[in-house]
Amino acid sequence: MLTRRRLSAAAAATALPGPTRAQPAPAPWVVCGVVGLQPGLQQLEQLWRAQGGRPLRLQPGSSAALARLVEQGGACDVLALADPQRMDALEARRLLRPDSRRDVLGNELVLVTAADQPPPHRLVSPLDLAPLLASGKLALPDPAQTAAGRAAREALVSLDAWEGLRTRLLPVAEGSAALELVRRGEARFGIACVTDAFDQPGLRVAMTFPADSHGPISYPFALPRRGDPAAAELLGFLAGPDAAAVWRRLGFAPR
Repeated sequence: MLTRRRLSAAAAATALPGPTRAQPAPAPWVVCGVVGLQPGLQQLEQLWRAQGGRPLRLQPGSSAALARLVEQGGACDVLALADPQRMDALEARRLLRPDSRRDVLGNELVLVTAADQPPPHRLVSPLDLAPLLASGKLALPDPAQTAAGRAAREALVSLDAWEGLRTRLLPVAEGSAALELVRRGEARFGIACVTDAFDQPGLRVAMTFPADSHGPISYPFALPRRGDPAAAELLGFLAGPDAAAVWRRLGFAPR
């Protein structure tokens, strides 16, 4: 039989709160961004976290690979492509959250050569690269696969250079790959976005293509329908004024 003292002790022990359980950390939001955006996304991830934002996981890839990831229902909370046509296709299939798409960034198209090559003197409209190439190659993103490649083809056609260069073209997966061929001496010139050539050792920009020689180069961002709708907060940050300063330092044109 319990004494009054033991009853009081037992009651007090029952009333004491047990140990509190730590709240589980929220799962990171997955940011699916094209390779060319990764330097900016890495800087912005640090800024976002410093402001108390939710953890992020960056998922790099090509526009084609990331669009396919969304089509297959893979993990992706914010999608950032370099190809508006692929984003159009996702939107048409209702794989994006309505009204979440934003054209966040723009870019310029440039012709790049090795830094130790003599500067070309004949790069005037119409663009006449054939004599400068001699037996060399002109590397560029594949027009059949990439938006930058389509812009490169438009520019060369607009400047009356496409037909004369068709046998010298070396299509590759993306602009950074074209620049790597120039660096290794496997191509005399390369066409890429200016951000691909940003601060690249051993390379220099030979010319910037006229903006009216090709369609605009833009980077659409959106929220995939299967992702977390709360990631709209992150999308707003990536398209906002704090992020714009980072994008601008890397050569992009925030919109």
